[in-house]
Amino acid sequence: MGRLRDAVALSVLAVLTVGSAGAAPVRVRAPEGSAHGFLVLRGTKAEVLAEGDWWQIPNGERLEVHLRFRFTDGSVSHETFALAQRHVWALLSYRSEQRGPSFPRDIEGHIDRESGRYTVRTRDRGKNETKVDEGRIDVPEDAYGFGMLAVLLKNLEPGETMTAHVLAFTPKPRVLKLSIEPDGEDSVAIEGLPRKTRRYVAKAELGGVLGAAASVAGKQPPALHYWMAGEPTPTFLRFDGPLYPDGPIWRVELAAPHWPGDIRK
Repeated sequence: MGRLRDAVALSVLAVLTVGSAGAAPVRVRAPEGSAHGFLVLRGTKAEVLAEGDWWQIPNGERLEVHLRFRFTDGSVSHETFALAQRHVWALLSYRSEQRGPSFPRDIEGHIDRESGRYTVRTRDRGKNETKVDEGRIDVPEDAYGFGMLAVLLKNLEPGETMTAHVLAFTPKPRVLKLSIEPDGEDSVAIEGLPRKTRRYVAKAELGGVLGAAASVAGKQPPALHYWMAGEPTPTFLRFDGPLYPDGPIWRVELAAPHWPGDIRK
């Protein structure tokens, strides 16, 4: 078992690219335009940890999507995705930045999908040394980022499943197998009125021998859960999952503005 756990630990430092029969880029059924939404991030006891923004800027067939959280302790998480929305959704580049005491290390990573070139800068909590790692990995055409999965879910038909790949900085970039499946329906109240939501479960897995070793040692990434409102057009409502490897299960929800001092009730 000790050798098995050592193999899993070493796998975190490896660059892994895996194949999956049946994986394919997601078709563009719901083209995106300019948008800006507000988010709240809650901890394991439903306490507010951060307020967030999600915005996207189109430029022809290119779309730039941002997902940013500003934590109450001063930490920041900011993901940026450049996408092509032609016949299928294609990731062009991905940048991820996390810094502050809410995370085990400060990290800034960038990868270009076509060339596979990446740069990752990390600094462990409590240390002054910044480590820089540069290299290249092969990125499949159907590879995406965790922070953009809500965009892809808007393009699935009711009951449709999705099999693709996902990029993650761990802190080295790696490519994982990804599957997303419908997981039932829930009801949510919006200003006291009920509305149906579709629930999805997303699973990212290591592949091959390392994947089997990670599964035995309990190191596979946890399942992610998404809630989408289905009518009249799909839209994101909620996400439950970690924001970094081995992180706690946090919740991200849409947020509405509150007006201090408003006398209207």
